[in-house]
Amino acid sequence: FCVWANTSFAAGRGISIIATQNLAESVAKSEGYQSARRVRASGGGSQASPKYEVKTLPGRGLGLVANHTLVRGDDIVYEPPVVLAQHDIEDLLGEGEVATLHRVAVERLPYRTRADAMNLHGYGGKGTAYDRFSANAFKVYEFAGIFPMVARINHDCRPNAHFYFDKKTFTHRIHAVRTIAPGEEITISYLSHYLTSDERAHRTTSQWGFECLCRLCRVPQDKLNDSDNRLKRMQQIEAFFLDGSQDETTANPAMAEELIQLYQEERLDVPISRAYGYAS
Repeated sequence: FCVWANTSFAAGRGISIIATQNLAESVAKSEGYQSARRVRASGGGSQASPKYEVKTLPGRGLGLVANHTLVRGDDIVYEPPVVLAQHDIEDLLGEGEVATLHRVAVERLPYRTRADAMNLHGYGGKGTAYDRFSANAFKVYEFAGIFPMVARINHDCRPNAHFYFDKKTFTHRIHAVRTIAPGEEITISYLSHYLTSDERAHRTTSQWGFECLCRLCRVPQDKLNDSDNRLKRMQQIEAFFLDGSQDETTANPAMAEELIQLYQEERLDVPISRAYGYAS
């Protein structure tokens, strides 16, 4: 494993890739990487009318807040990675070796990009580049990647935005999944939508070191229990549809409609596409 750096990538924003030579070269030769070489991270709108700004939020650190109304489907952020790390290095190398690779990867970035990466919140208390990477990385195919602006977006169990990595443009894209009002925080979910309240609480505290206080997690316990029961029922219905031994005729429209209704009641604006797929 080596660190492969390109300080001119993304109009001088730079990128470091921690990988074997073959995998690093395959990334550098890809259509998406080539198309992103001269493209700056953006999505914030024009300088005169930015879509969002980074603000300090009580009890939540820094976050992105909408400056004007965003509607479902609006692009909010699109950002190429500044560090990519082959996902299996932690299985093949010792912790010290991995930490060294991450330190070198960040040191080889242009100054401003290096500062953006090191100003992210780290979880683990060591204050290292690897500490920050572990707390903020997103999965990108064979890699995990750091996207400093995307990493500023806080978690909500029922978020108003969603993310995906666009391989064609080599960018992490954030878009609204419902109307976001001016002054409202832009949020994404870090978790699987299937997790119950107890499972979500365990993941956020053990993996990222925070207690989720989103609107869903603050409802009374009886409401949380209702939500958990809906999530379990969703999985039961989907398991029924996925069971190849079931006769097609036993999957009826009422079950499909119930599944869609459960997703709607849970305000799962993105994964509801699964329910529509099963219904069709």
